[in-house]
Amino acid sequence: MKLFSILFLFLFTNDSKINTIRNMFEEASINEVSANKLLALLNAEPNLSPTLLGYKGSTIAMEAKYTVNPLKKLKYFNEGKSLLEKAIKSEPQNIELRYLRLAIQTNIPTFLNYSKNIDSDKILLLGAIKSKLISDEDLLKKIIYFLNQCKYLSQSEKNQMNIK
Repeated sequence: MKLFSILFLFLFTNDSKINTIRNMFEEASINEVSANKLLALLNAEPNLSPTLLGYKGSTIAMEAKYTVNPLKKLKYFNEGKSLLEKAIKSEPQNIELRYLRLAIQTNIPTFLNYSKNIDSDKILLLGAIKSKLISDEDLLKKIIYFLNQCKYLSQSEKNQMNIK
């Protein structure tokens, strides 16, 4: 089964690969088995682009959600955060990476002290939507859906996304 999953990832073009990973990431946020499958696929990828590295880091950080051991929770979170920040450092204007970081930062406990980029990521994403800088429709829909659900956006900010 694992071999099939790995082959599945390599058979597709980069566009369909990233779409598959995006969909798996959404599922991973609510399902531990899906998180494990996504992490296995990303671990099998020989050369991770910054975007895939960001997904790997975000998925590792998400693994903290599925363990009860506090030390393991912190280990997963720190390892995932480190990979995500490494990816963002290599491509600071990558909208998808900033979306991933915003998703992580807005869904973790505040005592982890990883929230300093919420405003800058939010501004970048809203600007990208308003300026129509996101050409990938799948990504655009995911970002807009996430932002509409995000408690860190005001109603006024959410209304900005509806400007055509």
